[in-house]
Amino acid sequence: MRRHLLIWPRNLDQITDIFWWPVLELLTWGLFTVYLTKNNISSPSLVTFLLGGVMFWSVITQSQQQTSLIFMRDAWDRNLLNIFATPITIWEYFLGGLLVSMIKFIISFIILFVLGYILYAFNIFSLGWYFLPFMFNLSLFGWAIGLFVTGFIVRYGWRVSSFAWTIISIFQPFSAVFYPLSTLPNWAQKIGLLFPSTYIFEGMRSVFLTETMKANYLIISFGLNLVYFVLALLFYRWMFKVALEKGLLIKFV
Repeated sequence: MRRHLLIWPRNLDQITDIFWWPVLELLTWGLFTVYLTKNNISSPSLVTFLLGGVMFWSVITQSQQQTSLIFMRDAWDRNLLNIFATPITIWEYFLGGLLVSMIKFIISFIILFVLGYILYAFNIFSLGWYFLPFMFNLSLFGWAIGLFVTGFIVRYGWRVSSFAWTIISIFQPFSAVFYPLSTLPNWAQKIGLLFPSTYIFEGMRSVFLTETMKANYLIISFGLNLVYFVLALLFYRWMFKVALEKGLLIKFV
């Protein structure tokens, strides 16, 4: 963790990636909501849903990408063999990267919150105490996806490295980020119910509209997250084991 914290503030690329895309999405969707409001096309609740969706989706995106990019950056710097020539275990390596990714996404979210409040008078804390379990569940889902992506890259190399940026977009349409789940076709709704994020975004809209939330949304979301996170950890360990046994890490040198 200390190694990452020494390098990160001195790297312009790593500084900008924590706010560039999230802020760009906030500005884009925020201006869209301003247009809808000025033309009396939308209700205040729609504006809230859109901006809340942008902020909460950035939690998943940042958690996943920062977790995956920890490994990618070490591969780009040709530093993997140096790291694993030390007594550091894959779990220490993962935990150090996870803590750094948490710091980055918290900074990113603070920037989004401040801009959302200043530019659009949007207060994410109007969710009340639900804000904390929402954040935790979305982060856990992002970390699980990040672990799966890292495992694939460790095993299959550069040819799947684009997963670090693209795979998260597969989940967005099914997670009902900007619209109710009922908007999707029946087959897509069934897929969406398999993702913890769907229950969080459905719950977010429920809280904004009625200031209440069905407890089973949080329970199901947390249960699915535990299953996926444990599977991701097992997959991560398995892929590293295969890579070390077959000498696959040498291809990143």
